[in-house]
Amino acid sequence: MNNDPIWQSASANQLDLARVVVERTVMARVYHNVLYLNEDGDVYRDQLFHGHINKLAKVVTSNHRDLRISKVYHYECPWSWAQAELAVISAYKTPRDKLQCVFCCATTIMNLFSMASERGIPAADDLTPVLVFRLIRRRCIDCSICIDSFYGNRLEGEEQYWWTQFCAAIELRQWINSFSRVSR
Repeated sequence: MNNDPIWQSASANQLDLARVVVERTVMARVYHNVLYLNEDGDVYRDQLFHGHINKLAKVVTSNHRDLRISKVYHYECPWSWAQAELAVISAYKTPRDKLQCVFCCATTIMNLFSMASERGIPAADDLTPVLVFRLIRRRCIDCSICIDSFYGNRLEGEEQYWWTQFCAAIELRQWINSFSRVSR
């Protein structure tokens, strides 16, 4: 686009929008092939994952001993607004759009925390357990490979911070799954 005469008079904003449209169009066409490179093996892996998460969702509550969610934040539980942000993540195909769902979910939780907290600004240690809870309750598929592979090198600033928090929540969710009685 930078060398094409048609785009020479386009503004930076128009070029950015055109890149987003191209990215969405391409990802919509190749999404299934990208996400399921190993075809049946990847589908089977996702089915197993969903089975584990469904079992885990039956026993993990906001009071779960491994989550240690501060009691001050339980008033906003189950953090439905944050769940709504995650609910649409599978509808998006581009890593950028999936990341936007993560960003909105995390900032929504932090805004709810700010309203509930008497001690001021909540910390990442407050956020991660609630993200884990939401990931389990929402039964989100693991979108980290898609985002890391196709968007990871473009992450910076606040986007990168929230993505790091989300990845920490994914890891903690897996840890809870492996040490929970559900997985035994």
